[in-house]
Amino acid sequence: MRQAGWSDEDILTATHIVGFFNYYTRLADGLGVEPEDFMKQTDLRG
Repeated sequence: MRQAGWSDEDILTATHIVGFFNYYTRLADGLGVEPEDFMKQTDLRG
């Protein structure tokens, strides 16, 4: 990431965002939360 021009702060911010997303996804899965209709995956293959 540093070779791509990211600063330490940029790397830290990205790490926090990815970590929080991972945590909340696992928390929702563990609690059995169902996604809203607009959030459900659709098959884009045709």
